[in-house]
Amino acid sequence: MRKRFALVWLDNMSTALCSATGTFDPDGKALSLCGKMDEPMTGEIGKPVK
Repeated sequence: MRKRFALVWLDNMSTALCSATGTFDPDGKALSLCGKMDEPMTGEIGKPVK
């Protein structure tokens, strides 16, 4: 089992979609996610997000 988790986020205030993957810390209390999203306000493509 990979023990990796996925996140996909969108809302009705933007046309942007954010996706990320990550893991829990050894205690299982904190989830750390890293991914990319397009920033429609600045035109930046593939902006890193945490």
